[in-house]
Amino acid sequence: MDDVVIRPAMPSELDELLAMQARAMRVLSTGWYAPEVVEAMIAALGTLDPELIEDGTYHVAVVGGYIAGSAGWTRRQPNYVRMLADPPPAACATADRCGTVRSVYVAPEYARRGLGTRLLRHVEAEMRRAGLLRAELMGTLSGQPLYCSLGYAALGRHRVLLPHGLAMPVVHMAKKLDNRVPAALAA
Repeated sequence: MDDVVIRPAMPSELDELLAMQARAMRVLSTGWYAPEVVEAMIAALGTLDPELIEDGTYHVAVVGGYIAGSAGWTRRQPNYVRMLADPPPAACATADRCGTVRSVYVAPEYARRGLGTRLLRHVEAEMRRAGLLRAELMGTLSGQPLYCSLGYAALGRHRVLLPHGLAMPVVHMAKKLDNRVPAALAA
């Protein structure tokens, strides 16, 4: 996919982003999560913290004028932490050289074509430029294979508590970021 443009997300794109992300969750998590768990997650948590767009740390991958994927990062504590039944130690929340990868989504029609990898590499390059040395994330079970392929290590399994007594298993993962930014991503 040579026609991909990765750029900062704009506030005016929020509705389009949320629709793409919800569709991605519904389609790409099939076989990993029961549909009622996915719907409860979307309703209770949403798929994106809009503050990431305001911070300028959330990006979209555009293909032919269409938002085909998105990903971002933050130094703030993610909104889902309050809903974890068994939160991990707050290492990233207290470390000044650590950031959290957030809301990585790829539209189903672009899945498994390298777009998620490109988005994550872009986000990691930005984190390095910001001086961060470690990236953490709370990944879905369906996203774990991608994160593992990019060098993230699983630190533990957790559960996001949802309405109606439902829980969504997730995986706490981390990766050491070196401070070398690949030349192709430095610009």
